[in-house]
Amino acid sequence: MMKVIAIALLTFTLVLSRDVLPGERWESGRLPINDEEIMFFWLCRARHASVRPKALVLYLNGGPGSSTISNLFFENGPYQINGTGGFNRNLYSWNEEFDILYVDNPAGVGLSESYKSEFTCNTHQCFADTLYRFLLKFYETHREYDGVPFIASGMSYAGHYISPLSAFLIRNRDNAKFINYKATILFAPWLSFEQMHHAPGYLYDTGNFTFTDYLLHEIDSCICHSLFAVAPKIALELCILVKARCEKDSGVPNVYNIAVNRTYRDEFHALEAYLTQDWVKEKIGTKKTFKTNNYTIQYNVAIHDWSWSVLPDLSLVLENDIPILFVFGDKDLIMNWNGGYHVIENISWKGHEGFKNADWEKMLDGSTEFGKKKSWGKLQFQLLYNAGHFIAHDLPKRALDSVTEFINSAIRE
Repeated sequence: MMKVIAIALLTFTLVLSRDVLPGERWESGRLPINDEEIMFFWLCRARHASVRPKALVLYLNGGPGSSTISNLFFENGPYQINGTGGFNRNLYSWNEEFDILYVDNPAGVGLSESYKSEFTCNTHQCFADTLYRFLLKFYETHREYDGVPFIASGMSYAGHYISPLSAFLIRNRDNAKFINYKATILFAPWLSFEQMHHAPGYLYDTGNFTFTDYLLHEIDSCICHSLFAVAPKIALELCILVKARCEKDSGVPNVYNIAVNRTYRDEFHALEAYLTQDWVKEKIGTKKTFKTNNYTIQYNVAIHDWSWSVLPDLSLVLENDIPILFVFGDKDLIMNWNGGYHVIENISWKGHEGFKNADWEKMLDGSTEFGKKKSWGKLQFQLLYNAGHFIAHDLPKRALDSVTEFINSAIRE
């Protein structure tokens, strides 16, 4: 395995230096999991280090087909890229207390590599198996994490990666006792195709649809969903078109944050330009040309996996008393919180009725209300105000506070 370790003191801007993540303790590398697939990881060790790591947090992006390394530099990592190609130090990086493990998943996405003639890992069950094998390889070369609390986390379509992985870890815990799985955290996750059905209602509630718009798109949504019982493949393709039309007709410039009047294209293009420089590739240990998205994988996974629900996996996690935190932003259209809350409320587990009937609590910073939450047993749902899909990018301090409090509570149990 190729491994790169860098320690530096400079905490200014990356664009003017020949360093990567200055002032941080990090490691990146390629981990072969079989003869045809190599996973790329980037480990950011805790800024406030102790003799023994406090927790290892696996973090994944979704897409499907989107690079997790993009999130490292755009969302919750030590530095955040801006649209001009510069980098700002993130004071609220998730590695403040915990070691964060970013992995480009599945193989072929970002800096991970796949040499298969055809991309065949396109279901959430396959993703769980691949990620589990990656973790076994990672622990073989990082024995310092044996027994350290392990947190499975991710955002967006990573709901279809992290949920089955969490269930897989429970089913196989006797075979890998060194992985001390403690909790799952999902930010704006895709869990079930049913979430999409709530987009017209969300757009009406936020004033982006008239009542007539809402009714027309609600009818379209009901038709495509009703077809799943008789013609699932046709229904899936129809629902994808219905989703795209709903987003287009909303007139929202940015489906990831309806309050932002531009896309994030400049930031991601700048990141691609940065990570494809030869000196950067040499330092992080890759020869692959970085792309934020792999659209071939996106389409392949969409056709085979989008319509499946991972709620049974989450049910198993909760039935085994493993805490789960869901966090959504109220400005997120592409994974609107109405749909997310609806499917989470209907997870089948012993605390189902308790969670459904629990009261909402205000989330306060002094006298300022910045969100609301609902909790019951091991399940917690948070809605953060003024955040879109990339919650840790939009509200870095709020996101870090939520994650830190939740993880510290989970590892104390």
